[in-house]
Amino acid sequence: MRFSGWVILSFLLLFTDKSMAEKDWGQFDKKIAEKMKSKNNFYKEKENKIKSQLSNRIKNIIQNEPQSSKLRSRIYRYVDRKGNSTFSDRVRHKGYKEVKLRATPRRKIEVISGSFYEKRKLYGTVVKRAAQAHRIPASLLHAIISAESGYNPEAVSRAGAVGLMQLMPATASRYGVKDRKDPIDSIRGGARYFRYLLDLFHNDIRLALAAYNAGENAVIKYGRRIPPYRETQNYVKRVLKFYEEYAGVRKKL
Repeated sequence: MRFSGWVILSFLLLFTDKSMAEKDWGQFDKKIAEKMKSKNNFYKEKENKIKSQLSNRIKNIIQNEPQSSKLRSRIYRYVDRKGNSTFSDRVRHKGYKEVKLRATPRRKIEVISGSFYEKRKLYGTVVKRAAQAHRIPASLLHAIISAESGYNPEAVSRAGAVGLMQLMPATASRYGVKDRKDPIDSIRGGARYFRYLLDLFHNDIRLALAAYNAGENAVIKYGRRIPPYRETQNYVKRVLKFYEEYAGVRKKL
């Protein structure tokens, strides 16, 4: 009887210890689960905060980008007492004035990085060589490019003219231009075409410019005068204005 009593007592004690141990482990597991849940909530809140910050940054970039593009495209000019022009992308003193650059109505010019002066300088060597090869003043060739495309090789007009010198498909083919968006091809082809126009109109720059804009047939049709098209008349004035500015002197044309 004593032996069986001890057995029963041992069994009861063992069962009690096991129940207590399971209860302790259950509480421990519950605490761990609560901590994990708290950590998950913390990281979730942190992730949402980061997403919100990134979203606000992107929004600010999108809103401010057009303004920054306008600032990058500004160019300022200073004219000294001798009439010499100095260009800069910033106002260095009160004498610098912003240069207003406008495309002709039919031109669509995309803004690219860098000041107008820097873009003109970029193609200086190519323009100089083309000008020498076709007996055209380099400053005049620069003036045509300025009015035509603003030195944007990707510029495309509504009429289908493409590139720095805005060549139409027929003109490009006529003067061996394979890629109208290639700056070198465009400058060479445009210079050849303009030399032809100068020869056709006896080196009359005004008529050659009018023909470059409206076509030689239009100039011939109106008695070898600038056609009565507002766009063409404004175009000739714009190019001549650039020409005088780049040459540094007033020319009698």
